[in-house]
Amino acid sequence: MTCLVCLWRRRPRTVLDLWLMVVTCAWFFDVALSAVLNAGRFDLGFYAGRIYGLLAASFVLIMLVVENSILYGRLVESHGKHARRLEILHEIDRAVAAEETPDAIAGAAIQPLREVLQVSRAVVNIFDLAAGEVEWLAAAGRHRTRVGPGVRYSIRLMGDVEALKRGEPQVIDTHALPPGPEVDALLASGVHCYMVMPMIAGGELIGAVSFGGEEGSFPDEQKSIAREVATQLAIAVNQARLYARLKRQAEELELRVRERTAELEAANKELDAFSYSVSHDLRSPLRAVDGYARMLEEDYGKTLDAEGIRLLGVVRANSQRMGQLIDELLAFSRLGREPLHSRPVQLDELVKQIVDETRSDPRSISSSGTSGSLRRIRRC
Repeated sequence: MTCLVCLWRRRPRTVLDLWLMVVTCAWFFDVALSAVLNAGRFDLGFYAGRIYGLLAASFVLIMLVVENSILYGRLVESHGKHARRLEILHEIDRAVAAEETPDAIAGAAIQPLREVLQVSRAVVNIFDLAAGEVEWLAAAGRHRTRVGPGVRYSIRLMGDVEALKRGEPQVIDTHALPPGPEVDALLASGVHCYMVMPMIAGGELIGAVSFGGEEGSFPDEQKSIAREVATQLAIAVNQARLYARLKRQAEELELRVRERTAELEAANKELDAFSYSVSHDLRSPLRAVDGYARMLEEDYGKTLDAEGIRLLGVVRANSQRMGQLIDELLAFSRLGREPLHSRPVQLDELVKQIVDETRSDPRSISSSGTSGSLRRIRRC
């Protein structure tokens, strides 16, 4: 009866639970039916057979209940490991989304990984193949967790590097390694044998997850968990490295832009100073020419004939035109730093102005011509 109540109250029920409940109910029904049909008479052989059958059925039922409890415990343990594995992968994804550093990503996953693998020690390593060295990103033991690079040792402790590049894990016997401080530290922490699971990103070996303890056997489930986490860590660490590199390049580019901007501003200031100096130096002789021509016209205009008056007018007009050209050159030098403004231009006036300037030049060839009405265009 107690067994039936326990099976009824268990949630959730499995198929084996339902089958055990059916068997238990059939057992009770058999006992009750035997008591009703044999009431009032005594048959030792009948009751002995019934008792033997009930004892045998009870033994089978007890064994089934024990087996069911064992299977249920294994199921709960497997479910817990799977949930823990998903939690580790979620921590890695969260660290990547938060744009954390490679050592922070490894530190978020290493202690939960050690607990899931049920080993004495687990380490996330980064390889420096050129130097033949390995550097810790994070390490977790039973009592503490260390995060951050700094501990470096020979890559020979990782086993066959070429096999790791092919994605093959390595099993290392600590006692077979050459004596050294690293081996002494491993033995002191209870690591007599450890496995090295490669971390490969983009076809390149960037590191490995190493874990181990006193036992030298590594079940397939343990290897599967370690391989899955190592693959995710490789992708996360590689992305963090790329992000750090891009961030550093962006900062360098921003610094260069600021430096070039400062240089450009200094060059613009020098150009403004030069333009002002040139403008001032060119205007002085022009003002002198225009002033002397004006005084000559005012003081001696009565003694000059018509051709002399015309020539003085040409001198003054060209000196004023030269001053206008200087102003326009200064305005043109500032166009690159000012917004463009468009306005309509009448081509008839522009052509007439060019013809008049050509005729006033004594070195120009005498020419004549006519032009029709030209349309208006927009000028920037």
